[in-house]
This record gives sequence, structure tokens and C-alpha cells, in this order.
Amino acid sequence: MRKKKLFYTASFLFACLFIFSVPVCYALIGGSSIKEIEQANQPKQGAEPVVIPKPILEYTSGSLRDPFKPYIVKEETKATEYRSTQEPPPKLAIQGIIWGGSLPQAIINNTVVKVGDIIEEARVLEINKEGVTVFFKSRQYKLASPGLSGGAQTPE
Repeated sequence: MRKKKLFYTASFLFACLFIFSVPVCYALIGGSSIKEIEQANQPKQGAEPVVIPKPILEYTSGSLRDPFKPYIVKEETKATEYRSTQEPPPKLAIQGIIWGGSLPQAIINNTVVKVGDIIEEARVLEINKEGVTVFFKSRQYKLASPGLSGGAQTPE
């Protein structure tokens, strides 16, 4: 086993020595030194450099999406049209919130509601100490607790 390892190590070192000595031997046999070969490869003074034109590539994917463009295109006109056609939420006033127990409840427009109830076409999603979150016409609204800001409605 030790002889095999020694043989492989010696073979590797001999191969490295051979690979790195070939250019030097070639330069010596040819009658020129390495410096002369480097100078021969340098462009001559006064000669114009060789310019290789680069091809111009254009992405053509056919029916596939261009990966360099954003995946979602935001169009301002559609967003403003959607907002203008959206119905405002109903007037919901919070009179009180009970949020510490296992079944949080709120008093909205003098009606006791819990999570999942519907009041004036708005579904109650969450009740916590900051207020009540309702879902109305594909949009969420946060109704602030009466102690925080007087029960103001803010869209999320």
C-alpha cells in the first residue's frame, strides 16, 4: 500500500514538472527566450489595434414572458377606475370591545357581534384591543377602538 502511494505521488510530481517545463524547453530549442516571445506577441507601435466586433443580441422569446421585465405590471388608470367605482363602507360605530376572554366580542351600532358575524353587509374578521377588522366588498377595513381614536374607519 505504501509503495502504491509513493508511486502515485512520484507520478504526479513528474507530470507537473513535465507540464511546466515544456514551454521553457520549447523557447530554448527554438533559439528565442521567453522575453523575445512576449515581445513578439506585443502589438507594434503605430499599428492599429485589431477590433473584434461584438454581436448584438436581442431577446426573442416568442410567446414566453420576458424575464427582464417585471412580473406584475401596475397600471395607474385601472387602479383609479377601480377606486372610483368602489362602494364606500357602511357607517359602523364601535361602542365597546371585550377582547380578553376566549370569545372576543364587540358592540357595533348597538349590536353585539363576534368574529364571523355579519353586520350591515360587513363580515367581522378580527376583534382585539386596537379595534375591529371587517371585510366589506372585497376590501378590509380597520375600525379603531373608541378609546383610541373615536372609532374611525381606515382601509387596510
